[in-house]
Amino acid sequence: MRISARTRYALRVLIELGIHQKAGLTVTTTEIATRQRIPRKFLEQILLLLRRANIVRSTRGPHGGYKLLPDVTKLSVRTVVELTETTLFNPRDDEEVPIGVDAIIDVIWQETGDLVRDKLESYSIQDIIHQYQDAQNNPPSYSI
Repeated sequence: MRISARTRYALRVLIELGIHQKAGLTVTTTEIATRQRIPRKFLEQILLLLRRANIVRSTRGPHGGYKLLPDVTKLSVRTVVELTETTLFNPRDDEEVPIGVDAIIDVIWQETGDLVRDKLESYSIQDIIHQYQDAQNNPPSYSI
C-alpha cells in the first residue's frame, strides 16, 4: 500500500510543528519547506488544508508562522490520512453495486481497510515525534 506525497508531507509538517510546540515557537513556511524538503507551493496547499481542518494556526507579522493548535499532537495518524487521502479506503470509484466476485473482493478490501484504519488510529502525531527524536538522539552505529 502506498500513501501519496500529500499525506507524507502533511505528516512531516505536523512533526516539524510538533517538535517546536513545547517552546511555543511558530515555524515559517520557509523553515518547514527547507527542513522537510517540501516544495513551497505544495506546502502552502497542505498548510491551508490543515488550517481549514483546525489542526494548525497561522500568525502574521515579523514573528509569524505556523503552530499546532493545542492537543493536536494527540491527533491520530488515521485522521491525517483520511484528511489527505480521498480514495485510499474506497474499493471502487463508481456508484455501481458490486455483484459476484466483485462483491467478495469489496468485502475483503473493506475488512483490510478496517485493519489499516485501526492500526493508523493507534499511532498519534506525538508517538511519531517521540520516535523521530529518539532516532535523532540515538543514531544507529555501524561498526564492525
